[in-house]
Amino acid sequence: MDELLTQFLIEAPELVQQGSDALLALERTPDNRALMDDAFRAMHTLKGSVGLFDLPAMATTLHSAEDVLGAVRSGVRAVDRPTIDSLLAVLTQTERWLRAIEDGGGLPEDAGDVARRLAEQLNAGGGSAPETMASEASPGWATALREGRLEPGALTAIRYVPAEGAYFSGDDPVGLMEAIPGLVHLRLALREDEADGGPYDPFACRLIIEALATATVVEARAVLRFVPDQVEIVALPATEAEAVVAGAEADGAGAVRTLRVDAGRVEALAAMVDELVATRTALAALSSLAKAGAQAAEVSRSLAAQSETLDRLTGRLHQQVMALRMTPVAPLLRRFPRLARELARSMGKEIDILVADNGVEADKTIIEGLFEPLTHLMRNAIDHGIESPEVREARGKPPKGTIRLTARADGGRLELTLADDGAGIDAETIRAAVRAKGLVGEDALAEFGDAQVVNLVFMPGFSTARALTEVSGRGVGMDAVKTAVQKLGGRILIESEPAQRTTMRITLPLSLTLTKVMVVVSGHEAFGVPMDRVLETLRVPADRITSIRNGQAFNWRNRTVPLMSLTSLTGAPDAPVTGDARVLVLQSGGEIVGVAVDAIRERADVAVRPLDGLLAGMPGVSGATLLGDGQVLMILDTEALVG
Repeated sequence: MDELLTQFLIEAPELVQQGSDALLALERTPDNRALMDDAFRAMHTLKGSVGLFDLPAMATTLHSAEDVLGAVRSGVRAVDRPTIDSLLAVLTQTERWLRAIEDGGGLPEDAGDVARRLAEQLNAGGGSAPETMASEASPGWATALREGRLEPGALTAIRYVPAEGAYFSGDDPVGLMEAIPGLVHLRLALREDEADGGPYDPFACRLIIEALATATVVEARAVLRFVPDQVEIVALPATEAEAVVAGAEADGAGAVRTLRVDAGRVEALAAMVDELVATRTALAALSSLAKAGAQAAEVSRSLAAQSETLDRLTGRLHQQVMALRMTPVAPLLRRFPRLARELARSMGKEIDILVADNGVEADKTIIEGLFEPLTHLMRNAIDHGIESPEVREARGKPPKGTIRLTARADGGRLELTLADDGAGIDAETIRAAVRAKGLVGEDALAEFGDAQVVNLVFMPGFSTARALTEVSGRGVGMDAVKTAVQKLGGRILIESEPAQRTTMRITLPLSLTLTKVMVVVSGHEAFGVPMDRVLETLRVPADRITSIRNGQAFNWRNRTVPLMSLTSLTGAPDAPVTGDARVLVLQSGGEIVGVAVDAIRERADVAVRPLDGLLAGMPGVSGATLLGDGQVLMILDTEALVG
């Protein structure tokens, strides 16, 4: 790939995003001349850049879009929904073509046909997207078979009713169905007359076998070619919503491919390298002195001084290198308004999506890992949270729903919230579903409050509860969302009010750089507590500790603060604090709590890494690090422990 094309692939996605932002804002304020100019400028620059390469389909499409925007600027064409739809469709397709060029070096074979369809849509003033005919053309059994399945994209539904004498004919009905390529679901049932309770005849085949596969209709017919009169095969195309999400996930897989770095950071890094070179020279000179027989005391003092210098420089170097990885959250969040708009349109819903990034920066690894879980949460919010306009009006709500996607920094943590004003989640419905699935013991379930019950949607196995999917819509694949967040060292919680709102709150580390922790001892184990959560350390005399109901408290700066033991918080047998207590005063979720420890050892700068494997998702632990003596130190998530 030549240098010019490489640079184009870096800049073009930014132009696509700029055009999308301008068009979405223009839809809300159609008379805003500045937004018209911004959209036109982005499209014009894209078209001009594409003209440098042999990409005729892409160039033709962008030229048509530029003409439409020119007509909008001159007042010949109105800024209506069909116009915005058609222009956004061009930008969405441009984004996919850019991905295809990056992966394969050129446009796909169908680019010409796609370009013609987009041009027709632009010239016709937009129009609705092609409607999926699966619900109308597919028989009821095929539609029911697909309901509740998570596999995206087009599928083939097969219904096989073997002849009663199939066993004597040498047929193996189940074996035939298993031979269909790409089998994703198989269901066996008895015919109605057999299922009504009559005597079962083991020599007669009375089965009805239904299946879903990714194979084409032709491939399925080839396998079942010897029993054509006993099978029914139906193609189930992907719904428009599935196509939107699949395309967004494919585009998002390579969304952060490059990293732009401020020149000042590079210069600071170069200056530190110069200092390291000077330190290396000093160490070399010190080595020569030692070889020449210099006094041990003098060599020792010089070595200690150089060691301190080296320690300081390596710490700063690590921080600067990791700072290079810090990238704004804004580009990630700006991808979602267009995705949300397309999803809502495909589902016949109306939404406003409000995005606020608050200037937050996070580690590149964190940003890259957030797109898929946020996409899934966005789809859940639109598909199952936001009601249809008719339902919203009946409930006294405005017909257009609102989704807010917000990022903010809280100390050394990144907090992302996705809130909708939709149907909410009914805790009683979830209790019933969890009880029916046997996911939680009856005694434990009885002790859970509504807030805890709502968060059971993240349990593995809950997502397969079809009844819940039909009633509340939450839980489909939410365990995968939680797993993805935990791999990044974060956690996710749900807050919901039935028929009013739902808020998904993701908390993650801002970066994977050095973190200041306080090393404390509880029992025979050492733990790390992030310093940004520690307000104060103090020794509390026994006579200042008061028993309150089943707990303890103490007075701190004229306020009563609950006191807990780290030993009990980490799972050891609970015991009240006796005698004088060494206490960490912690800030946790807006509350102040005291945590008693056995000893406070030291403060340390450590590189925290998220847990993986069997330890992934361990409650109350945000990551781990290695100490200088090789000991593994667990870093506590204080909010999860005491929340």
